[in-house]
Amino acid sequence: MMTKNAKWQTQAKRLIDFPGKIFAQISKVFYNHTMTFRIPTFQKQFSTVFAASLLLVVADLFTKNLAFQTLQSGYSIIDNFFKLQYQQNFGIAFSLPLPYWLIIAINIILLVAIIYLADRELNLKHPAARFAVTFLIAGALGNLTDRLLGGYVIDFIEIWRWPAFNLADAYITIGVLLILLFYGKINRK
Repeated sequence: MMTKNAKWQTQAKRLIDFPGKIFAQISKVFYNHTMTFRIPTFQKQFSTVFAASLLLVVADLFTKNLAFQTLQSGYSIIDNFFKLQYQQNFGIAFSLPLPYWLIIAINIILLVAIIYLADRELNLKHPAARFAVTFLIAGALGNLTDRLLGGYVIDFIEIWRWPAFNLADAYITIGVLLILLFYGKINRK
């Protein structure tokens, strides 16, 4: 027969272990049964990718801050074709309006999906794969940071009739283009 103290200790242990069990189930995406990282090369390559992504995010946030400070009235570079103009984008891609919480959730899901799919589908030993993933992560983090800090994304580049965009959007476009152009060489076969 268990004493009250032993019962309390057992219940407390179960309560403490519960989040760990949930985390273990979720982390099976990235870990095998021994709880070691599934692909050691991914760890090595990802540290470089993540560091480069952070540098690109800093550049993106710097240009957005610069746009906020200097481009309120706009600056036309090529009449009716290329203009720098500060804008607040409360929507998602192409300024599509969605609730704030949904946009944040989509951003986080896409960021996790980029990392997961890069691990599963791409050979990160290939420079084009590393560049592509670096640009995708930087773009996702740059816009996510903007939304978390201000509730919107700062756009400031306007080209002809295309919706205004920023460096983070350009990073995402570059990352996707690199994957499309080099997929035959960078995918895991």
